[in-house]
Amino acid sequence: YRWVIVAAGALMTCVALGAMFSLAIFLEPMSLDTNWSRTGISSAMTLNFLVMGLGGFAWGTIYDRVGARPVVLAGAVLL
Repeated sequence: YRWVIVAAGALMTCVALGAMFSLAIFLEPMSLDTNWSRTGISSAMTLNFLVMGLGGFAWGTIYDRVGARPVVLAGAVLL
């Protein structure tokens, strides 16, 4: 059963990182379709990375207080 949990976590990580790092592929089509500049779209991604870095501290604090299960469940729901 433990390996099922590890596999599910790996799958969720792959999906999340794949969605996040696909910006390089979709940057030009997004720019053309929305008439936004590539700089504006890239700036939004940079802001995303900064918020994730800072949010890691908050998630770590919550993890220490309530445990892993609620934190992982909340992350999966948000994802």
